[in-house]
Amino acid sequence: MPLNSKDVAIVRNTVIEALEAIVLPRFDEHDRRFDAIESDISVLKSDVTTLKNDVTTLKIDVTTLKNDVRILKDDMREVKITLQSLDGRVEALYSPLNTKPTLLTKL
Repeated sequence: MPLNSKDVAIVRNTVIEALEAIVLPRFDEHDRRFDAIESDISVLKSDVTTLKNDVTTLKIDVTTLKNDVRILKDDMREVKITLQSLDGRVEALYSPLNTKPTLLTKL
């Protein structure tokens, strides 16, 4: 017996309803998973941005510290030269007395 248009419409609607009942919940489940993954990716992007900013700040701090250390080394060289000069002067003052206390040996 051939199907009439009413029967075809019923079969078509029944197949569509069955597919919707089976497929749509799975799509919804996948949508929830994708939403969670997208949320995680968004958090990771934010974390990476924060890390990049922290690294930039650290680079600036390291550069500043290197500069400070260079200045400190220069200052210490000057202090050492000054102490050596003072040691020489003290030695010259005590030389006639044959006593040789030095500033460098006391430090």
